[in-house]
Formats: sequence, structure tokens, C-alpha cells
Amino acid sequence: GVPLRSNCKFAALVGLENNAGSAINKLRKIHPPAHIVIISPRHDAYEELMDNSEIYPEFEINN
Repeated sequence: GVPLRSNCKFAALVGLENNAGSAINKLRKIHPPAHIVIISPRHDAYEELMDNSEIYPEFEINN
């Protein structure tokens, strides 16, 4: 992999209702200014993320 230019201060786990392939194609078109990882049910890590999602801390950003 390529090292990040700056440290990441926040992370989020977000569920998608649309197809993972569709989401990936949309992200390729818009080139968002963020590091985004899409993990679909086809990935080995998916079940672990879903099984442990309740223990991840919640946070709110107030600007």
C-alpha cells in the first residue's frame, strides 16, 4: 500500500443499501477527497465487522 500523507483522526462505519460494485463505480467517477474502503459480504472481514459493529464508539462532530 501507499502511506497516507497525514494521520487519520476519524473513521466511520456506514452501511450501504446499494450494491457494493455500484458504490465503487460511483466513487471512481467523483474521486472523493477521502480514503474510503468498501467491504462487501464477499470479503472475509465483512462478518467480523458486522459482528463487532456494536462495540465501536460513536462520535459526533460539532463545527
